Parts: sequence; structure tokens; C-alpha cells
Amino acid sequence: KFFKMWPESITAEILGACICGGCSYVLYKKFCGLLSVTERMKVTPDFRRDSIVNQTGQVLLAGTTGFLHGSVQPVSGRAISADAGNKNQEKVTGVFSRRTISELIMTQMFGLWSTNERIVNVEDDAVPFLIVDGNLQVYISEPLKLESIPLQVVSESYEPTNPNFFSSLMSVVQGYHPTGVKHTQEMLVSGTEVVGLGRLVLKSSGFHLEPDASVPFVVSAHGREAIIQMYESWLPYLKIGYWLMGAACTAFIGR
Repeated sequence: KFFKMWPESITAEILGACICGGCSYVLYKKFCGLLSVTERMKVTPDFRRDSIVNQTGQVLLAGTTGFLHGSVQPVSGRAISADAGNKNQEKVTGVFSRRTISELIMTQMFGLWSTNERIVNVEDDAVPFLIVDGNLQVYISEPLKLESIPLQVVSESYEPTNPNFFSSLMSVVQGYHPTGVKHTQEMLVSGTEVVGLGRLVLKSSGFHLEPDASVPFVVSAHGREAIIQMYESWLPYLKIGYWLMGAACTAFIGR
């Protein structure tokens, strides 16, 4: 009865053409947007201490979008410490922390058991920090707005489950057996050499790197070219996608 509400002129071919055409348009727009971003990144300047402020103290590049090179340092000692149980001897501190709780499970498929991990909860914590290049200090005052951050595992613990006999029997029958819970902490560790991408703004407190709508707001442990290539790698997939959807739309129209 529901399909009788549609006019007779709207057929499966027209609906298929509309869906494929819409998908092709969305993928094409994403392709063009990402292509524009990568082209903008290629001509974006590098921020160095000598290029931002000259020898006379004149500010040169404030209000410009670019790549900032330097090392991560906390602001006034406001660092985050690694959780207890850190495998390293020395104390590890950082400016961005991600705590992940994962459930480790064993699942059965075609008579074979395999171990899988299911993320239960992710919690991010961050403090404002500096990217330091010599005597140049640039604030990242809103680190939670960063789209990408280089994190490394600093703490990891495992809590095994102790199921009773009945639970173990049901797990075998159902093909689903939880084995434990893993707690992982990843951090952007103080002292890490990074490259930041954003808009350089001069405020009363000093230079700040802030989001810019024309480029991604990222901090990476890789160089400028690696950041650009990371975004360029998506272009072929988007191009193939909108071409395939466009061809499917044409096929529906031609039927």
C-alpha cells in the first residue's frame, strides 16, 4: 500500500538514478574540497622564528596560515602525568592524554576462535601547551579542537575476567567469550618534536596557533610533506567513488 502512494512516473530506475546521482555529487564535492585543501597546504609557508619576527623585533607573519616547527612544552608546568603502572622507569608527562577502555573477547566463526577488541569508552584530557622553536613560543590554547595528534602509549594494564562454569559453558554455546578488560593511556609527551598547521595569531599573551577553515588544524610528529600526502591519499578513492556512482546513474537513466 505504501508504494501505491507514489506516482506511477516514479519508477525504480528513476529512484536508482537519483540515489546514485546524489552520491556522485556528494563524493565530487568532497573531492573538490579536499583537492582545494591540499593545494592550499602546498603553498602554505613554514613558520620559523626568523620568519615570524625579524632582528629588529618586527612581526612579519601574524594572521597567516602555515606550518609551525618545534617541540611540545607544557605551559607553566601544567602537564598531565601518566597513570600508575607505567612500564617505563622515569616519570612520563605530557599535554594531551587519551584513556581507552577496551573489552577483549574471543569469538567463534566456522569453528575457529579469534581474539577481538571492542572499545567501550574513550576519554580525552588536555591542557594548553606551547610549540617552542628556540626563543619563539607559540600557544595551542584549544588542544581539543585539533583534528590529529601524535600519541604514544605510555601506560597499559589488563584485567582478566574470571567467569564461573555456567558462564564459560554459555560462552562456548554462543561463540562469544569475554577474556578481560584492557586500559590504555596514550599521550602527546612533553619534548616531542612536532609540526603544527593552523593560523598564527598575535594576542596580548603572545603568539597563538588557532584553527583556520581553509586547512586542517593538526599537530603531527611527521614533516610537512607527510601531512600533505596523508590528505592527498584520499583523493583517488573519492575520484573513483564519484565516477562509479556517476556511471551507475547513467546506466539507470539509459535503461
